[in-house]
Amino acid sequence: MVLARRVKKEEVKDQQPKKKTKVRPLKRSESEFPLGLTLSLVIILVILFVSLIQQSTQLLNKQYYLCELTVTREALEYQNLNLVNQVNTLESLDRIETMAKIKLGMDRPDFDGRVILFQQKKNLALIE
Repeated sequence: MVLARRVKKEEVKDQQPKKKTKVRPLKRSESEFPLGLTLSLVIILVILFVSLIQQSTQLLNKQYYLCELTVTREALEYQNLNLVNQVNTLESLDRIETMAKIKLGMDRPDFDGRVILFQQKKNLALIE
């Protein structure tokens, strides 16, 4: 019987109409983010976006400068190679000998085993 009474009470509770709870509308401050928080998030995002654009612009400028330096370096290397070739050509002994013969009319001296020594005291030339 005790069991039967409990069942009856539970059945009675289930059969009773449920009370409707009143749903009150949320206040404006409860339904949205606080205005200060929203503004601060927007300001932080704008600052991050601006700094990102600034860094990408600086990176792009440095890349252009690096390309200009590369082109300048290649031009200087080419010019250096040409100057080294020119120096080697001008220092060539065959070229110098040819110029001496043609332009200045010089010839090689005949040594035939003779050496000329100059004494500094008497200023006389000795031939051995």
